[in-house]
Amino acid sequence: MTKLRLVGGALALVSLLTASQPASAQTAFPEKAINLVVPFPAGGAGDIIARLLGGALEKQLGKPVIVQNRPGAGTATAAREVATSPPDGYTIFSSSNSTFVLPH
Repeated sequence: MTKLRLVGGALALVSLLTASQPASAQTAFPEKAINLVVPFPAGGAGDIIARLLGGALEKQLGKPVIVQNRPGAGTATAAREVATSPPDGYTIFSSSNSTFVLPH
C-alpha cells in the first residue's frame, strides 16, 4: 500500500508540474536543472521511484533532473535540505508519508 501511495504522489507531482502555465510576466520554467532530493539510500524502492519520476520530468520539461539521495535521521536530513533551499521551484522533495506523519 505504501508503494502505491508513493507512485500516486509521484504522478500527482508530475501532473502539477506539467499542467501549469507560467504567467505572462514570468520567464519560462525551468531555465536550469532541477534537484530531486530523496531521503532514502540508492537502490531502494523510494530511490527507484524517484529516478523514474525524474526521467519522466526530464522528458516533459526538457531539462535535467538530478536525483540526490540524502538518507539519514528518519528522512529529516533531506527534508531540512529542501526546506532551507531557495524557494525558486528548482529543488523538490520525494518522500513517503512517514516524513510528515507523527504517531499519537
